[in-house]
Amino acid sequence: MSDLVAWVLDFDKRQCQKQIMTQKTYPTRSYGGIDAAERRMTRRATFVEAGLESFGTIGYARSTIKGICGIAGLTQRYFYESFNDKEDLLVAVYRKLISDIETEAKGIMEMPGPTPEDMALQGLTMFFRRFKDDPRRARVQLFEVLGVSPRVDKEYRSAMITLSDWIRLFMIMVYPALGDTWQKTEIIHTGAAGAVIQIASQWVLDGLETPIGGMAEELIGALRILGRYYSGELS
Repeated sequence: MSDLVAWVLDFDKRQCQKQIMTQKTYPTRSYGGIDAAERRMTRRATFVEAGLESFGTIGYARSTIKGICGIAGLTQRYFYESFNDKEDLLVAVYRKLISDIETEAKGIMEMPGPTPEDMALQGLTMFFRRFKDDPRRARVQLFEVLGVSPRVDKEYRSAMITLSDWIRLFMIMVYPALGDTWQKTEIIHTGAAGAVIQIASQWVLDGLETPIGGMAEELIGALRILGRYYSGELS
């Protein structure tokens, strides 16, 4: 379990290292006390936010680099400083959305006091709340990334694996009797991760009407039944 905890908590660090390794190199001349690297990072973040606005409102297919630059208030020259194409920006936006969830989930795990079930309930509530608070996130994360390209599909699968690992971690913390067998299997917690995403997608399509607390409680109840069954508490 400790190795899995370390893996989950190290996710943001590894993603950041990957991004740093793949960034382009540019001159580092300073203007107004702000060096070139910092200005590039600021422009990149501005484009990521503009991408979220465009992809999350009119959709990926209808979005254009020109339109995104207009939202960002920056020229296409600066767009290509950080991104190769529109798909490259979509990946950056998607990674940012996943990273935001990971960061908040990690914060919940590090809070003193809550039981594993309390942490899982808070995590699921946060997951759904982000979609309700910002429907752009829901559109991009649940719909716009689907079927774009093999590269984007790979990003989506990676995020699903991460969600699956969070569920596996929760189950082992609540039901230690699951042990090594549960840690090695992929089918059940992968299916549970898929269920969370499918429920979220249908919830968004239905207009976000179902109360978040009720959905989170029902999902925890379903996981509780799985844990009891596979740990031998239920015959």
